[in-house]
Amino acid sequence: MTGNSTPSWAGFLPALARKSLHVVNRAASYLDTIAAAHHATSPSPIVVVGLPRSGTTLAYELIVQAFDVAYLTRAYSYTYGIPNLTTRIITRFTRRRRARYVSDYGRIPGIFAPTENAVLWMQWFAEHSALGHYFPNSFMTAAVAADTTATIASMSSIAKRPFVFKNIYLTLALPALLETLTKSRVIVITRDIDAITASVFKKRRTLSATTWWSIRPPFVEHVAHDGIVEQTAFQCIRSQQVLERSLSLVDEDRCLIVDYSDICRSPVDFIANVARWAGNDLQLRAGADIPRHFDLSPSVGYPAHTADHFSQQSDALNSDRHQYLSRIDDYVAECAAND
Repeated sequence: MTGNSTPSWAGFLPALARKSLHVVNRAASYLDTIAAAHHATSPSPIVVVGLPRSGTTLAYELIVQAFDVAYLTRAYSYTYGIPNLTTRIITRFTRRRRARYVSDYGRIPGIFAPTENAVLWMQWFAEHSALGHYFPNSFMTAAVAADTTATIASMSSIAKRPFVFKNIYLTLALPALLETLTKSRVIVITRDIDAITASVFKKRRTLSATTWWSIRPPFVEHVAHDGIVEQTAFQCIRSQQVLERSLSLVDEDRCLIVDYSDICRSPVDFIANVARWAGNDLQLRAGADIPRHFDLSPSVGYPAHTADHFSQQSDALNSDRHQYLSRIDDYVAECAAND
């Protein structure tokens, strides 16, 4: 099974081109030290997270449209080794972008559109062969934490406004993220788990059973040889279980939990809610285009012949939630003991 947790552009570049791009970015990284800003203080970053197909892209674009913030564009996907230099070049083009509120599985069209840019974050919160995108606090080294903090703070200082990021892979790394970036805060987008699972299944039906799409919770090898129904149920329900536990472990004042249906019902109220929660960290932008509502995306539902199968898988996965989470903890402890 292949993990498709690399950046969104990975599917469009041959392996040799990706390796070449990686070499170029590593070689150019010294330039980023020159481009970095001195930051006695810097605006606090905000990260939008949530399961795939939960509404994170819509929330991200609304925030970028409503507030005077900086964000990642598609350029960062190719220049991830020099984020400070890229920020110096790109920032001037992102202040007055008009939202289109159109996306294709998280991809917003437009050269200066907000992007997820997983590769920047995967330099610090790397995918693990067994744990997937789950990233426990103990995996974060002091050196990597310092580099993460310095880079994000420098980018914000260069932009002279807070950065807002969206990254679904960090959904499984919330405690480590908030501990590493001590000034950061997180907006968690939720949605009915059946709607999420059905939507992910719709996408995965277009792929082969050996191609993993999007977020990877721990121990997906357990379903590597199963069908797409089993893989999809495992992907969504296990990710949800990890997220729920993570939220119980972090400072609730640093997390704003918002349901997708509420965003669609009143985007204006959503922005007002974010503004109250963020306080002085975010400033509203004049002339923002915020629709009065969005049509709630209908649940695609499961094909009739799979509905019972999904129900059985969901029941089984929920019945051993505690054992699954304990297995993760045991594995992490074993990793620590072997270091």
